[in-house]
Amino acid sequence: MKKLIVLIFCCATFTAFAQKEVKVDDAKNHAGEQVKICTKIYSGKSIANSRDTLIFLDAGAAYPASPLRVVIKGSPLKEFKGDILKYYKDKAVCISGTIEMYKGKPEIQITDKSQIIEQMGDIETSAEPK
Repeated sequence: MKKLIVLIFCCATFTAFAQKEVKVDDAKNHAGEQVKICTKIYSGKSIANSRDTLIFLDAGAAYPASPLRVVIKGSPLKEFKGDILKYYKDKAVCISGTIEMYKGKPEIQITDKSQIIEQMGDIETSAEPK
């Protein structure tokens, strides 16, 4: 049993460190892959209806030229405080997640706030709108 636990721990640790870092302009070539992309958020928008709210953050360039769209919806929205759009606009961030293609454009859906890390000089900090 101890060997099994150690094996699981080692595999999980290796997987965490095996995440591929790619350039935002190359996101479209990594569909289906778990990646880390460090870039700037240029713009965004919010869409709300009676059932759900969607937040879109445009990474790498302003919409419609953005090479990556970050999508936050549903229960992960509750993890953020304040105006997400205003907070992340013009911020340098690292985004981790699986790249999915939607209408021919790459996007990463945020399922946990820890997937967006704000970059402050050489120090990484968890970003949280205030």
